[in-house]
Amino acid sequence: MVTETLFIAHTPYHILLSLGMAEKGDHLVILADFNETEIFNKLIKKHYQSIFSTIQILPGRMTVNNVLWRRVLLSRKNKKHIHRFYESGTIERTVIFNDSAVEGQYAAYLSYKRGIPSVYTEDGLVAYVPPVDPPRNALKDFLAKVLFGGFYQNGILMGTSKWITGAQLLFPAMAIPDLVIKNPRGLDKNIFNKIPNDFILDFTEGVDNDLDVIVVLPHSDVLSSISNDSPCIGGVNRDKFESIIRDLEGHYSKVGVKYHPRETKFFLGDNPDFKMLPNHVPMELIYLKQRTGNVKLVVSALSTAAYTARFILGDRVTIKAVGVGDNMVQQLFEDQNIGIL
Repeated sequence: MVTETLFIAHTPYHILLSLGMAEKGDHLVILADFNETEIFNKLIKKHYQSIFSTIQILPGRMTVNNVLWRRVLLSRKNKKHIHRFYESGTIERTVIFNDSAVEGQYAAYLSYKRGIPSVYTEDGLVAYVPPVDPPRNALKDFLAKVLFGGFYQNGILMGTSKWITGAQLLFPAMAIPDLVIKNPRGLDKNIFNKIPNDFILDFTEGVDNDLDVIVVLPHSDVLSSISNDSPCIGGVNRDKFESIIRDLEGHYSKVGVKYHPRETKFFLGDNPDFKMLPNHVPMELIYLKQRTGNVKLVVSALSTAAYTARFILGDRVTIKAVGVGDNMVQQLFEDQNIGIL
């Protein structure tokens, strides 16, 4: 008998992990919380139609331009779509990447009520970085339950809602204490290599497959400002990245530079000297396209993209992370032979 899994994805990273885990008969729901959702929709339907029984795009943050009251109304409507998957009684497992979102937490709640495993799957570094606990706001917590339902726990750390029954992480031994109580299991570190090559080539059309160096930029929100002289977390600013890129271009012939997929400020400007990689293409797909190429070095912000480079490109590639992170993050990177610049 086929076990049907429902995946609730909010980001390109969530989608790629879902594609690596999916089996015939599964269902994929994608929240339009990022740009280029339709590209994913088109190519997943082209290459995964025989795997997924359902591929559904639900309106998300991009649909309502992050306007709060419209997002509240949207989440209330999306709950009805999520509920329909459980009415048939065929769903036997739910994989959730963001249970702080209403849709993800509602799916976890419905699973819990039906005795179905609801498994949090890592969203990236947040699973390994000890959080700064925000002050609780009793009024916001109360209003959230009024708006979304008594099941909803407002302001939780991803993976920690009471409806989550398990977790799967790339580095379960490095999980923050809040996730340890969910008894995290290890994700297959070859998960990205399970994505079909035809899907990769379709999505990365126009991306060279013979880059020497890849530079992964941080989101501008990490910076205190995007002015030339302003510092950011870890003492890194715009000038630091410009200097790194120019130095690399003096030593290598093909240096590709990639903004964060949700970047809107493009703080390096329209610099014709830099070879900018398409913003909508997930970093992991760019790495996958380079597997048989010439890439020698990846320089990344302190981000998930640093350690996924190691899994995909292997030990032959030097990987450096820019900035100073939490001790746990530095230990995680050191364990993967990722240096800190």
